[in-house]
Amino acid sequence: MTDFFSALPILAVFISVLLVMLVVVAYPRFSYPLHLAAIGVFAALVLVVISLLRYERETSEFFAFFVGDTFSKVTQGALLAATLVVLVISREWSSVTKDRGHAYAILLLISLVGAMALVMSTHFLSFFISLELLSIPVYAMIAYEIRQRRALEAGLKYILLAGFSVAILLFGAALIYAQTGSLQFEVLAEKTLDTLGFIGYALFFVGIAFKVGLVPFHMWLPDVYEGAPLPVTAFLATVSKGAVLFFLVRFLSLVGMDGIADVVSIIAALSVLSMFLGNILALKQNNLKRLLAYSSIAQVGYIFIAILTSDSHAVLFYVCAYFVAVLCALFVITLTSHFDIEKESIRSLDALYFSQPRLAIALTVALLSFTGLPLTVGFLSKFFLLTSAAYAAQWSLAISLIVSSAIGFYAYFKIILAMATRSNLSMLPRARTRPSFSELTILVLTCLILALGVWPQPLDDVATAAALESSDPT
Repeated sequence: MTDFFSALPILAVFISVLLVMLVVVAYPRFSYPLHLAAIGVFAALVLVVISLLRYERETSEFFAFFVGDTFSKVTQGALLAATLVVLVISREWSSVTKDRGHAYAILLLISLVGAMALVMSTHFLSFFISLELLSIPVYAMIAYEIRQRRALEAGLKYILLAGFSVAILLFGAALIYAQTGSLQFEVLAEKTLDTLGFIGYALFFVGIAFKVGLVPFHMWLPDVYEGAPLPVTAFLATVSKGAVLFFLVRFLSLVGMDGIADVVSIIAALSVLSMFLGNILALKQNNLKRLLAYSSIAQVGYIFIAILTSDSHAVLFYVCAYFVAVLCALFVITLTSHFDIEKESIRSLDALYFSQPRLAIALTVALLSFTGLPLTVGFLSKFFLLTSAAYAAQWSLAISLIVSSAIGFYAYFKIILAMATRSNLSMLPRARTRPSFSELTILVLTCLILALGVWPQPLDDVATAAALESSDPT
């Protein structure tokens, strides 16, 4: 059944792109493109909620290229909510850089359209177009601060490596097509693979691994996170990476994993490597953004536990929990950089508990959620991953999760320790007496981390309702 109401959220964001363009052309001095973009994203989020309440578990298909089901609506809602927070971070960042953000708002909205289309894709053609629509604006966003050498370097590295990875991905898709004779994901589950098909799937997953930063295809991630502006880093860590992970869940649910067991075994090994290497390298970092980059590599390794065990509920729960925690952490870094643009050293957080206790507490809660300590949503998300691994008898993945999480704790603890150090107290700026809108947003994110850690039922119910069933190719 085709129901175009499910496509309205994407259309709302696309119309927002056109609206921002028209306003900027008509009024070049227009100072509120980020506010206009936020209104469009919020309208799309409202449409997603209405669609969920109105149609519940009803599924809509769009010309065999896209599907509008509960999974796509929930994942689109998560991407839209994350984008709203990114726009609030962008507002704080633009107030420091004195940039109106005309081009930035347009690029971000176009990339969001690609992300929303990607999670609905059921065909290689729609997948590739959506992926490029998501990725191409990001190239420009990374190098947005064109006067900074590291931003240009990060943008150049990303575009070169991303182009190489897309070529590999497309070659893999071509080999899969040569083997199966179809570009429709559902049809692939019915085909028996030979060596050509195995190579095709392996190359396809190499391209996906690059997009999400899975070891050993992670080398671009720390440099890009460090070179990109803080709101772009937040967008990369949430919307860009989350959309690809959500797509992968749908792809494997349609294709099934029994027919590609050898490829799955390789991915499982890379997942373990990502957990350990990400956390170990994070221990050596003194730059906050690079530390969070290596942390995200480990987090992707964790998420692949649920992907490999076909537990889409755990994937949804974990990704949403990670969204809240990483946005909270990056927002705090943005506000501590307010007095000196892009203060990214861990030492720049010295005595934050004494100068800005609200921000210090929020960052501490976010870091504790990364480690998976109780009373945070990170603990429950990792518990669901352990349950998935145990149920599937993947004990090596479960043990790797526990051990690597313990290693990662020390990387986060040195940030907490720096915030409690008084060494630079006399040099710190005067604390604000009244919380700003940005600080209120951080408060909401902090409360979500704690509230969902104590009462996870709302998020758990949504993830359960949106969970996908895996196909059996036999």
